[in-house]
Amino acid sequence: MEKAYGKRELNKINCRNSILKASRRLFKSRGYDDAMMEEIASKAGISKATVYNYFPTKESLLIGTANEVIEHIESIKEAGAPEGKNSEYLLLHMIKEFIIANMEYPDLARRITYLNSCPTSSMYHTGDKMIEIIREQVREVQKEGIYRQDVDTEDIVHFIMGLYYIVQYHGPETDDFKTEELEKKLESYFRMITAPFRA
Repeated sequence: MEKAYGKRELNKINCRNSILKASRRLFKSRGYDDAMMEEIASKAGISKATVYNYFPTKESLLIGTANEVIEHIESIKEAGAPEGKNSEYLLLHMIKEFIIANMEYPDLARRITYLNSCPTSSMYHTGDKMIEIIREQVREVQKEGIYRQDVDTEDIVHFIMGLYYIVQYHGPETDDFKTEELEKKLESYFRMITAPFRA
């Protein structure tokens, strides 16, 4: 059931989304280090003070971007598999959406991945939520008997997340990014990676 928002709350959500969208575009065109908060405000059509009200630092913009992707994957999981599809279909769908969302801004995604593993960063371990979502879905696939239950869930999760890292660092750059082609490759890679775990 979708949450109903009041006009004021909806305006805040839209403003936040506009800031994040403007920041991603600017980070892509100017580079993260060279992009200024004033420029992000200008692109979003709002004041610099408003940007700082939502995102006090550039790194907090990265956190917001990462959270947007995670929220999208959570919504897919909550919706469940379409009729006639199983839990593995849903797992693959989540992985594809996660990778494709990140491949739209590859340099930004790589920076987020690095900061997620850096103890001095405010983004340290922010990606744990995504891993937990994948872990929960893998358990569902195992419960359904599609994947072997004698295999440690963590091992399967590591292989699947490995697919993400491989594509992230060796996948298509934004200029030649074609969603349909990437989806087909991901499906093929996913089948190969998960083959040893099938019941």
